[in-house]
Amino acid sequence: RKYDDSAPIDHLGKASAKDGFLLTILGRTPYGRSKVKLEWEIKPIGVTFDGTGTCISSIWADTEIEGVSLNELINQFTIEGIYHWRVRILYHPAVTLYQQYSRWLSPSWNGWQESDLRTITSSNSSSGGQITLVELVSFTATVDNERVILDWHTASEIDTEGFNIWRRQEGNSEYQKISNSLIPSQGNLLEGASYTYYDTKMLNDIPYYYLLEEINSNGEAKFISDPITAIIQTTPATNSTKSTNEVGSCFLSIFFQN
Repeated sequence: RKYDDSAPIDHLGKASAKDGFLLTILGRTPYGRSKVKLEWEIKPIGVTFDGTGTCISSIWADTEIEGVSLNELINQFTIEGIYHWRVRILYHPAVTLYQQYSRWLSPSWNGWQESDLRTITSSNSSSGGQITLVELVSFTATVDNERVILDWHTASEIDTEGFNIWRRQEGNSEYQKISNSLIPSQGNLLEGASYTYYDTKMLNDIPYYYLLEEINSNGEAKFISDPITAIIQTTPATNSTKSTNEVGSCFLSIFFQN
């Protein structure tokens, strides 16, 4: 549920707080009246549930006759993004000596490894508070004769309308958008996509810097890459490029002999 308990969170819906939400469940035991606690496990999507990093309620709650509502404010997130969760009820060992917990429970609408909800960004962030749910795998630049080929690959895309390419020339401090129109998104929650853009309007022997921008379904924009560089060299007689991709912390140098 939302952090203030005002309403449930829809499947893959946004939490009402940037770093948390409310877990609530009716606590009962198979053995009648007892005391119970709540145990929960929350992981970023793609990280398998393994029983590590779980949290447990601080006090035991009396189920009485009809059960007790167990409510926990969850604010253990360290990153903003997509999460999945599971919970189970712990039974007091004084009453249920041989079975001290229930089975793990997940939302009924999906499997144990599917996404459940997403947290929102900080309202005072530089991106204006919008969610960026693109998992960028790589963003590279390669020189091909008199043009630069920009390639990027994503692992998943949520609420993404498309992408823009921004560029600045060595000596200029401001980036300018060079893509004439929005490059449509081709990915989704379950799989990403590969994209290519050709920059043909360059001057020789001058470094250029590129940024990748994502536009979400609300029309909000955010840069999702670190700058990469490319240069078309005329001297010596070799065209070269050095593309630095900070997303993967790798370096790629390709040389084309005239």
